[in-house]
Amino acid sequence: MIENPVSPKWIWGLASVWLIHHVSLWILTVASRDLTWSQALNQWDAGWYSMMATDGYAHRATHAFYPLYPLLLRIGMLLTFGAIPPAILGSLISTGIFFGFVGVCTALLKNQATLKTLSPLNLLPHSRWAWFFLFYSPASYVFHSNHTESLFLLISMLALWSAGLGRWKSASIFAGLAALTKNHGVLVAVAVAWMSAERNPGQRTSTFIKAGLLSALIFALHPLQQGLLIGDPLSFIKIQSAWTHSSNLSEYFSTFWFGNPWQNTNLGSIYRHAVVGLMILAAFWNLKSSRPVGALIAGYVLLLPLQGEFINAFRFSAVLVPIWVVWGHRVAQMPRLAQITIAVLFLYLNHLTTHGYLLGKWAY
Repeated sequence: MIENPVSPKWIWGLASVWLIHHVSLWILTVASRDLTWSQALNQWDAGWYSMMATDGYAHRATHAFYPLYPLLLRIGMLLTFGAIPPAILGSLISTGIFFGFVGVCTALLKNQATLKTLSPLNLLPHSRWAWFFLFYSPASYVFHSNHTESLFLLISMLALWSAGLGRWKSASIFAGLAALTKNHGVLVAVAVAWMSAERNPGQRTSTFIKAGLLSALIFALHPLQQGLLIGDPLSFIKIQSAWTHSSNLSEYFSTFWFGNPWQNTNLGSIYRHAVVGLMILAAFWNLKSSRPVGALIAGYVLLLPLQGEFINAFRFSAVLVPIWVVWGHRVAQMPRLAQITIAVLFLYLNHLTTHGYLLGKWAY
């Protein structure tokens, strides 16, 4: 049994503070600059999601993105008769989904049997520090803006929770949907199949294969859709291959020590390297409690250097709940001064990143 898990009242209180902080910051930013809300909220990938919601795959660059979130946004536009600009509507949808995730978590925390099963796997945040890190990881603004992260967070955690509870069929379905949301969903599907196999010791191999196939069948809707709509079922892979990538193993591994000529050591890069360090340690610690969960985090880490720099470290880490759960445990045992220092650093970096996103600065 987990002693004294954090109360739902405390979680919702922090959620309110977090949202008020971010929204107030954005209101002041928009009011003080020559920006409209649609312009401010359409930065970087958000602009592509808005474009897909209105024009589908009409623009070749959009072929790289996965369909579930833009489809949800498109449905929302139809239900509101196009009265709300897609970037604003997407922000509202993402906020609602994120709070839905928080609601599911608080419900699970009230169930001692579920808490006893999921907490040792680090799949359920049950401490104040874990929730603080989840709300104030550097790029947590993605949870209330026009991005895929809220949807992916909810679906991927439903997959992992279901697998942890021994429900491999529902877990595999959710994992397949996660793969239709972000490419990391494939990693979730592997972790879910592995975890499901561990929960069925008499049928490990067959459970792993069945769970993987079910997720793969759902994900197959994506190439099928692209084949039908644009005539090329692998268009998303071809477009993604044109993105900046490490061209050899030397560039891949050099990423870890700023060894590539295009890398720099400004504060943004240093912060991202620090977050990757947190991810690596969390992967190691999670491997001790759950090999599938630890391997999932390790998979995220191994994907990051493919671009030759850790430019997406903030965004990748935001949805990895087990990272913040294990770091919550560690920080809770630190001296008060260390805790205050860590909290201030996270608040500062979160504030800086949230503000920078609205100004069009790189914030992933």
